[in-house]
Amino acid sequence: MPLSSASPSWAATRLPVVGQHSSLPAGTTVINLVQEVLTGGAGRSGFPRRGLGTTGTEMPAPPFGISAPPEVVPGQSWRLTVTGAHAGAVVCRLLHAETDEVVERLELTPVAGEPGTTYARVAVSTPGFYRIVAQAGGLSATALVVAVAVDCATTED
Repeated sequence: MPLSSASPSWAATRLPVVGQHSSLPAGTTVINLVQEVLTGGAGRSGFPRRGLGTTGTEMPAPPFGISAPPEVVPGQSWRLTVTGAHAGAVVCRLLHAETDEVVERLELTPVAGEPGTTYARVAVSTPGFYRIVAQAGGLSATALVVAVAVDCATTED
């Protein structure tokens, strides 16, 4: 595929897509982006969204996505960040990856001075694989986290 096909001349901006492995081709963001590339930009959604910064000047909002550590320790709190949408517009859930059982609906808090960026403090109680799913206005992002118990009794000689 020619390099110019990956970055059409009509595209004023690029939209980085956040996701992991199998979630990428099924995500609404990716499907919309591919559709826009194939149709030459018809029906473009106006990304990136914009907001007012701390100085009152307009600044671009980050692309929609999730940032989470890949590995956590059960019982210890960690930070999850969602970008690209306001807290009230995002539905964010923590699920057991193996069963899709909802563990917790996460309450997001806006990050001061960063329009479109929110965070939550999260802790899981048991080891295992967890998926975080964030959805807002037809956009979807996922992250996979593994919770691994730390054996404090192990010592090296």
